[in-house]
Amino acid sequence: MKKIGLIGGVGTGKSLVAKLIQEHFNAYIIKADEVGHQLIKKGYKSYDLIVDDFGTDILDENKEIHRGKLSEIVMNDSEKLKRLNAYTHPYIYDYIKEEIDSVDDKGEYAYLILEVPLMIESGFDVLVDEILYVHTDVDIRINRLKGTRNYSEEKIQRIMDKQLTDDKYKKVADHIIYNNTTVEDTLKQIKKILGGGQYENN
Repeated sequence: MKKIGLIGGVGTGKSLVAKLIQEHFNAYIIKADEVGHQLIKKGYKSYDLIVDDFGTDILDENKEIHRGKLSEIVMNDSEKLKRLNAYTHPYIYDYIKEEIDSVDDKGEYAYLILEVPLMIESGFDVLVDEILYVHTDVDIRINRLKGTRNYSEEKIQRIMDKQLTDDKYKKVADHIIYNNTTVEDTLKQIKKILGGGQYENN
């Protein structure tokens, strides 16, 4: 089973690429964001660490962590963001590593796709065999984020400023997908990279 890490800035379409690989190839998908959302719920160690540090004001009516409130606290404070990452990343890493090992042992998939927002910066790249960079022009990304997530340009710029530059992404990537036009074109590029569709399901 080949393990491929998806990287790219916000709004580039990493989730679309992951979905296309899942639909057209024999691939298992792991999204670190989804793992992280689970591991900050009540009953997990990260929950206790976060609440102990940031207080109960970040909790909702069900005493769960309100991700929006937490995001507002750490977005413009690098020190608080660093602490939050320290409370979550080690547990996310261990969880994902165990899941990768479990999936690999079963031998049911040709590919495993790992989507981590800050894969290189957080050191998750050691879990994969190859890195696939999803590139999309900045103006397309901005319009996409405004339309699908209702982000302001200021918020988009703040997020982009914290991520790697296009040149740095390309430098660490084994393959590049240019997701600027149609889904069909993106799929053609994926098929070329993954060996012409030899593992296609449909």
